[in-house]
Amino acid sequence: MSRAGVEPRLAGDILAVTARIAGLPRGDRMATGKTTSQTPNSPFSVHGRGSMSAAELGTALAGLNRVATITVNASGGADDGSVYLTARGASLGFDFDRWPVAEAAAALARVARADTLAVRMTGPGPLSLQPLFTVRGLKLIRVEHDSHAKQELDWTGLSTQTGLRRLEVRAGVLPEGFWRELGTLKQLREVQLWWPEGARSNPGSLSGMTGLKKLAGVCLFDPIPAAFRALGRCPALEEVHVDQCNIDDTAAAGIGSVARLKNGHLWNAALSDAGMRRLCRWPRVRSLTLGENSDNQPPITAAGFKALGRLTTLERLHLQGFDHVAAAGWAVLRGLPRLKHLKLSTSPPFDVLDAVGPLRRVEELRLSHCNGVGPAGYRQLAAMPRLRSLSVRAHRSAPYYVPLDEVAGLRRLRSLALAGLHKATDAQVARLIALPDLEALILHEAEKVTDQGVARLAGLRSLRVVVLNALPKLTDGVIPTLTGFPRLDTLSLRCTGQVTDAGLSGLAGAGRLRTLHLDYARNLTGETLLRLARKLPLEELAVASSPHVTDDHLLELTGHPTLRRVRFLESVRRVGLSACVRGRHRSDYDGRQRSGRRSATSRRRAVGSGDGSAGRGGRPTGRARAAWRSPPR
Repeated sequence: MSRAGVEPRLAGDILAVTARIAGLPRGDRMATGKTTSQTPNSPFSVHGRGSMSAAELGTALAGLNRVATITVNASGGADDGSVYLTARGASLGFDFDRWPVAEAAAALARVARADTLAVRMTGPGPLSLQPLFTVRGLKLIRVEHDSHAKQELDWTGLSTQTGLRRLEVRAGVLPEGFWRELGTLKQLREVQLWWPEGARSNPGSLSGMTGLKKLAGVCLFDPIPAAFRALGRCPALEEVHVDQCNIDDTAAAGIGSVARLKNGHLWNAALSDAGMRRLCRWPRVRSLTLGENSDNQPPITAAGFKALGRLTTLERLHLQGFDHVAAAGWAVLRGLPRLKHLKLSTSPPFDVLDAVGPLRRVEELRLSHCNGVGPAGYRQLAAMPRLRSLSVRAHRSAPYYVPLDEVAGLRRLRSLALAGLHKATDAQVARLIALPDLEALILHEAEKVTDQGVARLAGLRSLRVVVLNALPKLTDGVIPTLTGFPRLDTLSLRCTGQVTDAGLSGLAGAGRLRTLHLDYARNLTGETLLRLARKLPLEELAVASSPHVTDDHLLELTGHPTLRRVRFLESVRRVGLSACVRGRHRSDYDGRQRSGRRSATSRRRAVGSGDGSAGRGGRPTGRARAAWRSPPR
């Protein structure tokens, strides 16, 4: 069925039920200021708090042809929480304070079909999942508990969701019944579990999941380590991503038995040499991230490390730890015939890159906190003819070598990232002019580099991406160099107090700039930001810590003809941010709680602004485009 033929009908169903709950006759004006009869797919949300009973609500919901998403927020009380239903642009919402939780759940169970069920528990309460599992057609189920909401939910009926493709559970207590129901879902493709508590199971719980392709989680099987043994009996499993799990030799034997594994991410491995041999048995693996527990006793040695040599299909490898592997043991990496991408995060008491030797097929090399690598190790890079991308991050609290002499000889390099090299000087950075094909340059925490050092790179005519972060000596003098790169389309600049608003206005000279990130741009004014947006073909814009940029300035970005993604951080005023970007834009708000814990990223595709600035599909209308072509006031 065509898009035009299906959406108005689905949205009309939601509108009809919303009108009943809100007590409004169809055709009356809603919160959007538009009439339902004229705009049946108008987006809005109305809270139902009228005289309708829960039974009447169920009858109304039973008439819906299909719902896209059911979202339940349960706060723990018998009549505390809210529900939202969406169907392609139309939404319906009601609160539990009108009906008891059990009655509201029973009403929701009258929805015939839905694609997604999302439940968030913010406290222990009477909500039961069992009635919700009577909704047919679910493809995704997501259940999230707050850290203090450690109740045991009733998962009876989960096994009836034979079409379920993805299940996500965050925290909470997972009883044996959960695993029993889970093990019967033969069509389930992906399972993600975060911090499950009190889990009770047996090793065979997962063996019936013949369709499972991806298993991911944090502290996944700590309560039931024997469950790892069942993974080998999941014949379709291709990806295992587990973080902060207690991966011991027993667990390693189970994970290593996954014959079809293609992508493995195993962090916090506490293995013996025998455990490494049991783990590295995958005949088809292409990507592996393996992090050794820093307190691993006894640590992995060269005897266990050489098991990596069996993984002849490996193309991507990230290793962290393994500090106790002798220098001779690292040579095993040279025997991986398909290895193209390698990341090392290790600090053995020798030059690990020199011990590895030249990797002639590697195209990307990333060294993170490998402070022991010196001139001998970096000289190995010259014998890596396919190397195109290099990243070096030093730990500034320990001695390290600045490898710019050796890097300058890698004339085929296209991407270079240097971080933590606070000892690097202008003269050393200037040697990068010898890289004629360099397309991306990232400099982070190079405290001695000045405008003059960057200016000496003006001859790099192929540069498209430039990232300059935490270079405190940069001033307005760096702007002409940046605008002089003829192919520059992506710029990230973490400003200092020495970069002024007048200097930033000069970025308008970078006529091909499509992505612009300005961090700590404390002198940036809203007028300059809007002037840049008018003159540049921007598709992505990010701003942080700019106190002179107000909500009014952000609202003026509405209708920009090319801007697709806008990102503002918490340091910009919060008021009005949710409405600051519309049309074709995606508005991202990344914030950090005062406690220091990262909050969830809010991503929403904005809808028409209601003032005519956006037309069908969110595309700006002629009036909006004309406004952006007009000269600034």
